[in-house]
Amino acid sequence: MLYVVVLASSLLAVLLALALAREVLEQERKQIAAQRHRDPVLAASIQTVGLVLAALLPLVVCIYVLKQMSRSEPDDGAVAELLVSTCR
Repeated sequence: MLYVVVLASSLLAVLLALALAREVLEQERKQIAAQRHRDPVLAASIQTVGLVLAALLPLVVCIYVLKQMSRSEPDDGAVAELLVSTCR
């Protein structure tokens, strides 16, 4: 009779360990599923930000050039010299 009780308690311990392992496995599965869903969204966001920055870069350069041109005084002599030298 004692042998049956010991066997039953060890079987119960094994079943409990299996239930715990199954729960851990289910949590890992949920984490992996969430990561698989999140990774493409993150990659698309990074790609979109990169494309927007690449599209804005020429605009930023143009604005910078226009601001620099408006700040400096035009050098009429240098412009005239450039025009004369390119016409010859």
